[in-house]
Amino acid sequence: MAAMREPDWFRGVVMLDSPVIAGWRAWLLRFLLRTGLDEKHSPAYAAKRRRTNWPSLEAAWEHFSGKPVFAAWDPEVLRDYVHDGTMPADDGLTRMLAFSHETEYEIYRTLPVGLAGRLNKAGLRVPAAFIAGTRSRETRLVGLAATRRLVWPRLRAVDSSHLYPMEKPLETAELTRESVCEIMDEMREPAAPRV
Repeated sequence: MAAMREPDWFRGVVMLDSPVIAGWRAWLLRFLLRTGLDEKHSPAYAAKRRRTNWPSLEAAWEHFSGKPVFAAWDPEVLRDYVHDGTMPADDGLTRMLAFSHETEYEIYRTLPVGLAGRLNKAGLRVPAAFIAGTRSRETRLVGLAATRRLVWPRLRAVDSSHLYPMEKPLETAELTRESVCEIMDEMREPAAPRV
């Protein structure tokens, strides 16, 4: 959305499993968001009820590492998340989330459901790439048609879930680097003359 608004600020965009919501899925999501019916079936539900305090850093580690979603993360990423995603509470003894779960909730409740229409009207004036998780529930629900039109042929995949940056950080970094290099190479090539 920022690259559409201020294309001069960007050389390109690399989207990490954030597919463009379009067509009937966008209309359905818009309806669900307006009525609140989306909450129980979206990450907003978990964000709203997210635990925010632990008696210690070790307790926070046990909490997160015991959850299946977090257990799939690379151990070093999970360690960093627990260490840097929590902070000492005001009492100096316990740990609390370092981010607002209310803000996380609002992010999920305000997904850009009208983005595809704006892209169709204004277009994206910088190259874009997309890296999908092959087992991403989010991409499967949204579909890839609108995203594919936006980024083709710069579409890559990681054999992982929607959270692949945390599950496979080195592979994600390499694919992101490749995508950026491809965008930069494309920008250096002179455009083919129109016939």
